[in-house]
Amino acid sequence: MRTFLVQILHKLISLLMPQNLLFTRNFTVEWGGDRIGVTEVTGLSIGVETNSYREGTDRDGASIINPGLEKTNNIVLKRGILRGDTQLYDWMKQVIDNQTEPRDLTISLLNNEYEPVLTWRVASAYPIHMEWSDLHANESVVAMESIEITHEGITVVG
Repeated sequence: MRTFLVQILHKLISLLMPQNLLFTRNFTVEWGGDRIGVTEVTGLSIGVETNSYREGTDRDGASIINPGLEKTNNIVLKRGILRGDTQLYDWMKQVIDNQTEPRDLTISLLNNEYEPVLTWRVASAYPIHMEWSDLHANESVVAMESIEITHEGITVVG
């Protein structure tokens, strides 16, 4: 009964909202492991470094600024820890053991019908840092793991 009510509520919300708006709550991450579910993805950004250039004969002292190399941020994936699931750690351990296995990641934003509507393709990614939740005896929260990933670039497919 509750599932039915949630479906009705989602349908009503989708009818009231502008059809072109996308929401961040439904997404998948394919990274080469069995489990594609994560709770949070951060760091999806690209940019360009700038180079300043000034000739010594320029009287006004202003620099000419030119675009430089592409600049990427590291991506962080966070998810709840499941018993017996060490796939992210195993990937990180390969890097630590100098057996780096770069992977292409596919991060897809999904619509309310769980169909991909926007996809980020991340090239030649590998983990550089992994972290687990702090442990507190006085709290009852889901244990989380996060992995920071570097990569060679992002392309967006709409």
